[in-house]
Amino acid sequence: MTYPRNQYRPKKQRPIAVTLPEGPSVPELEASSLLPLLERALNAGTSVFLRGHPGIGKSQIAAQLAGRMGKTLVDVRLSQKEPAELHGIYTKNEDKGLMERLPLEWIDQVVREPCLLFLDELNAAPTNAHQAAAYEIVLERRAAGRDFHPGTVVLAAGNLEEDQAIVRPLSSALRNRFLHFILKPSRKDWLQWATQRELDERIIEFIRATGDRSLFCPDDGYAFPTPRSWEMLHHVLRIQDDENPGDKFELEMLAAAAVGKGAARAFVKFTSLNFCCDPDAIVHRGELPNLKRGRFADTSAKLALMNEVLHFLRDHIRCAPVELTEDNVEHVIELMEDDGMTDELRTQFIRKVGDCTSLSKVLPEFSIYDSFERHVRAMARGSDDAKGRLQ
Repeated sequence: MTYPRNQYRPKKQRPIAVTLPEGPSVPELEASSLLPLLERALNAGTSVFLRGHPGIGKSQIAAQLAGRMGKTLVDVRLSQKEPAELHGIYTKNEDKGLMERLPLEWIDQVVREPCLLFLDELNAAPTNAHQAAAYEIVLERRAAGRDFHPGTVVLAAGNLEEDQAIVRPLSSALRNRFLHFILKPSRKDWLQWATQRELDERIIEFIRATGDRSLFCPDDGYAFPTPRSWEMLHHVLRIQDDENPGDKFELEMLAAAAVGKGAARAFVKFTSLNFCCDPDAIVHRGELPNLKRGRFADTSAKLALMNEVLHFLRDHIRCAPVELTEDNVEHVIELMEDDGMTDELRTQFIRKVGDCTSLSKVLPEFSIYDSFERHVRAMARGSDDAKGRLQ
């Protein structure tokens, strides 16, 4: 092609040198950042392989995604299945004189309705035949000769190689059929989840105070801290509190069985120092501790006291057949407006009441939430109204 004189002629563009960054080969994200990305990927019709340390919530991610996407969760553990179960079981058709494949119930379900098919422990599948069956499921979206429902999506999960879990390398052909993500443990996300699930307040405050290492710390022992093992301890503590409350030795042994001896010793020490009030005496009898002198003079001790009272109120509302009286709530108000209490703790009290569904449904009946909100705002303005009784 020729150009007239003085007319613009495009210049040849030199190729731009690109250097790929070093680091993890796939994105490593916390649950709050990961969820929307997984949802978009699955909605686009691509399959996803999610890896992460044992016990950090990969199965819960699958359940949350199914809820967000309005699909039925179908959980299939490849390591617990025979290859024939993934392809369909052959049986003789007497009428046709042929062998035909009959699908298992889970195959029939993902064919009939839109589902989130969760292939858990994908990289723990024991044989190449399992991977071949998974290849058909992921690539062709079919099993036992039947095509999946167009709305069915596929999410796989597995452990990381460095976790000493049962992990087999996947073929490159199978790996190349997935988008790959790594789930990273997050104290912030776990605390939000644990508060919504109303886990034992002692565990929540221990993790909040001690940090990420207490939430997840894999080692060579049989028991070690993970989000899953802390949840197991929560269920055990509920029984222990009912049958043998206050037994420090039993508490430490149960904690050690769940999260290991080191974390258990730290947990028991934390609870013995911080959860040492009598919330029943405060709520029902109005026996308030001295917040200016003694063991509750320290701000951390006041925080633990407040959390213990909230924990008691939550359990009382959930389990007791009799609702809280106005006097009970007034005793809590007296504690929180005590001169020894801080504005910061009052603000935290308001937030935690709002976060706890069972409390927020009952306490506003006596205007406790609105009263404290007005109280804190008034103190922030330096108003003399905040020094009087809450009305």
